[in-house]
Amino acid sequence: MVIKIGTLNLCLGIQHKKNIVKQIIIDSELDILCLQETELDLNIDHELLSFQSFNYESEVNSIKSRVGVYIKQKMNYVRRRDLEGSDSHLVIIDIKSKHDLRIITIYRPFNPQGGIHPKDFFNYQISLARAAMTNNTVFLGDFNLDWGKKNLLSYQFNSYLEIF
Repeated sequence: MVIKIGTLNLCLGIQHKKNIVKQIIIDSELDILCLQETELDLNIDHELLSFQSFNYESEVNSIKSRVGVYIKQKMNYVRRRDLEGSDSHLVIIDIKSKHDLRIITIYRPFNPQGGIHPKDFFNYQISLARAAMTNNTVFLGDFNLDWGKKNLLSYQFNSYLEIF
């Protein structure tokens, strides 16, 4: 079985882009689409983001969800909240198939919530991802590393990812 996976940085949220995202999924014949910068407040009914044949899984966060995954309903999967950590901007899903697959999607913010230093927060995210890794893991998302822009604050995180 071939699984088609995509990733998309929504830049400013999904609420007004749901139909565009849906069309991307359909046109690309994706089974799974991982999203970053979804920008969903807690009072949003996440069920409204699902559409025919697709479920929407959103990160569990005490302030704002910034990571989500669309996944075909016919996929046999398990959401791994037990591995995601608190307010981590991670979603982890296990796909049950002939060759079990783990998908980890991440969003690394420039300014983490709760006054945490960006370096400490990124280390927290990486430690969760490292602990969740298997031999069949796809790790993707928005790392905000900007290798080509060495003067930007985010460039320093390149070394942390290389260590990971």
